[in-house]
Amino acid sequence: MEDNYIDLDKIAERTLAIKLNDEKLELKQPTWADFKAISEYEADASDTFDGMLKIVSRMLNNNASGKKFKDDEIKAMPQTVLRAIYKGVYKFALEIMNDPNC
Repeated sequence: MEDNYIDLDKIAERTLAIKLNDEKLELKQPTWADFKAISEYEADASDTFDGMLKIVSRMLNNNASGKKFKDDEIKAMPQTVLRAIYKGVYKFALEIMNDPNC
């Protein structure tokens, strides 16, 4: 008889593939703390660029290969790239949360 269980490892291992500076990265899902930071950023209309930089830094540095980005590297990225990372990871996480198989 086969055991019935939810394989949480498979859910947790899902990543979002991105290509940045000709390097492929597998970004991990945002953690609860990341979502809390996103919620606080979204709720604070006065916090614009600095808040998003902090969140994008967390997202980029939460990757499967363990690559770490320095603040200066992230600040040098075009605003459109930063927004694409922010929106892409957030959308990816929402898709997983709304997946009926999870």
